[in-house]
Amino acid sequence: IYACAYANTVFSLLCAVSIYAVIGVFSKASRTERALATLFMMFFGPLYFAGLNGTNYYLGTQSFNTWHNPTNNSVKFISVLIFYLFAVVFRMDEAEKMPIFGRMVGKRALDVAVSVLTCVSVWLKPSFFQVFAPALAVYFVTDFIQTRRSFKRYIREAAVFVPPAFLILYQMKTLFFSGAPSGGVEIAFL
Repeated sequence: IYACAYANTVFSLLCAVSIYAVIGVFSKASRTERALATLFMMFFGPLYFAGLNGTNYYLGTQSFNTWHNPTNNSVKFISVLIFYLFAVVFRMDEAEKMPIFGRMVGKRALDVAVSVLTCVSVWLKPSFFQVFAPALAVYFVTDFIQTRRSFKRYIREAAVFVPPAFLILYQMKTLFFSGAPSGGVEIAFL
């Protein structure tokens, strides 16, 4: 009975650490300012307003953001890391390296890390990838129009997300189109 509470606590702590670290990379805020910003972000995510739904139990509770249940909470810290790593890797040149845990790591190794983390995220719950992939496509088109970089670069960057795309397609086939009596796609009003 306590396993879910323990798991949520660990996932929330991992998320707080990843948010704190990402804020430190992208801003010049002091440790206190980063801690306060992390606390603010972590506090407003899980606020529930069960009364907003009335009797519509299918929609669940309402929250300020989508991270309001244990399965989404398990993906949150990985999603923050994927977003940060991709933002850094996309701006790197092929020969560029960056220090990770005291070792210099190249762009391709970081691409593999993004791909593996995205696969883990999809395996846990595909919701982040379902939003990130289309947003990334829009970003690629916008960036291409603005910068006129080589189209091959976008293909190489998108290739990082081929394994997670295959994983999500496999999950979809297995869960919804396997022919099992409990599986299947249902379209109905809530």
